[in-house]
Amino acid sequence: MSIVVAVTNQKGGVGKTVYTINLAAAFALMLAQEKTQLPGRVLLIDMDPQANANATLAGGIWQDATQRVDVAAPFTLGDLLMDAISADPRSGVLTSALPLHGRGNLDFIPTQKGKMKAALHYLDAERYNGDLHLREILELLASRYRFIFIDTPPSLNSLTLNALVAASHVIVPVKLDGFAWDGFNDVLATIELVRRNRNPQLNLLAIQPSQCNFRKAGEAELYESLRRQYGRNVLPPFSYRADYDYAKEEGMDIFSYKPARDRTRLAGKAEAAREFAQIAQAVRQLIK
Repeated sequence: MSIVVAVTNQKGGVGKTVYTINLAAAFALMLAQEKTQLPGRVLLIDMDPQANANATLAGGIWQDATQRVDVAAPFTLGDLLMDAISADPRSGVLTSALPLHGRGNLDFIPTQKGKMKAALHYLDAERYNGDLHLREILELLASRYRFIFIDTPPSLNSLTLNALVAASHVIVPVKLDGFAWDGFNDVLATIELVRRNRNPQLNLLAIQPSQCNFRKAGEAELYESLRRQYGRNVLPPFSYRADYDYAKEEGMDIFSYKPARDRTRLAGKAEAAREFAQIAQAVRQLIK
């Protein structure tokens, strides 16, 4: 069965989508480097109605619409969530060109802004089991994938709840400032509520300090406080680096934007790629 990881925080502006894209790309590369004839596969699910993760995997926001991977998609994730079609979800999975030095083992189900907004309203109106739709979709796909990563909306809504009910693990990106701390406590409470009532297999896998620079007063103190409380479940910091933005604008993950010369290594000398390689390897160790 797949390991299903939801990346979530009810507060926006924590770099959640960039983080999910790069984490999925890192795992695809790690699996591609294994000495197997067929590499293990990774699936990215974009539950955010902004559909930015989908846009990146499909070719980038600046890509000519006729050249995008999802241009001829038979249906979207929103259609599946609304039960608008009877198609097998497996027939709608697309393969991304990312990461560029992988082995074609990073897939996604196409999303479209309007359909995801409609799906949100549809799921909100469901009186019974409206939070089970994504789980049912992923159950049909689980045998294909070693890892599934879910990007969630920056709010607590039916799409977020669907992600948490479908997931086995959660990573919470959090900025190291006082306002974000309140949001962090809220998301922990939500995870515990879902675990108790809807998904007893849900585990808090890791906390990801995000967009850190440690020049602001108090950041280092909050980081050490997290480490004292959660130990090894606090991942290496995710810094604010321009290369992450440049890669996103080019429709790439950081490992494609700054690739390693040695194809047997996850990252070369580029600081952003090295940083994220360390994060991805730490996540994999926690999953083991």
